[in-house]
Amino acid sequence: MRVETVNNGNSATVDPQDQIRMVQNLYSKSDPTTPLIHNDTGTYADNGKHFWNLAIRTSTGESKSDLYQQDTLYVDDPNVRQAMAAALAQSPGITNLSVSGSQISFTWGQ
Repeated sequence: MRVETVNNGNSATVDPQDQIRMVQNLYSKSDPTTPLIHNDTGTYADNGKHFWNLAIRTSTGESKSDLYQQDTLYVDDPNVRQAMAAALAQSPGITNLSVSGSQISFTWGQ
């Protein structure tokens, strides 16, 4: 593992071959039909340039308790995938956890 400054001051935290693709849909509990945010690192991030949502700005009056997210992680390494799924299964607020092939899908905060 290495840490170095890359694009726009972001820091690389893992080697490109160890990066995990994440598809995230963030919803308001008051409107679960339309995502507020859809983020798929696979659509814009080449190896070495992944960036996950570390902060999310919401409208005035919304708090994190008003939101939930549905996520899919693509984890090629079966040992890492198994460990991540086991950790998610023990995490408060995680529901709808499933593993299919290289994908781990779950809902958080619903």
